[in-house]
Amino acid sequence: MTVFTKVLQVLSNFFPFILVLRSIIEQFPYPVVTYTPDGTYTNANLAWETMWKYKRENVTGYNIRKDPQMIASGLSVYVEKAFGGEVATSEPYLYDPKQIGHDSPKRWMQMTLYPLKNAEGKILEVILILLDITSNKEAEEKLKKY
Repeated sequence: MTVFTKVLQVLSNFFPFILVLRSIIEQFPYPVVTYTPDGTYTNANLAWETMWKYKRENVTGYNIRKDPQMIASGLSVYVEKAFGGEVATSEPYLYDPKQIGHDSPKRWMQMTLYPLKNAEGKILEVILILLDITSNKEAEEKLKKY
């Protein structure tokens, strides 16, 4: 058995596990986005695409650490906390994609970010999970009118 064959055999043992992990993220019912350690968008799941009505493969050049809304609203505190190595959950906020050039509707969101680290503690990616609370906020507004 060659070294190459041995490597292929070991990789084939991990391949089903990798597929399962990828499927968990892809089929997760909440929008999930991944970022490089510098904040550059790398991927999103189907729930993100469905919520924003925007194809994830069309996202180019987006950096959450440079997003003007994140900075202006103070949400960058949560973002930077995650990129600093800690789990961070934001307060509810209204996000308007039109401010970054997209036609998707405004949404009330709450985000949780967490760093994905290797065994040495180095951040490999930062994961963002979004909770769309738009319907809750709309219901609150209706109740205030009565």
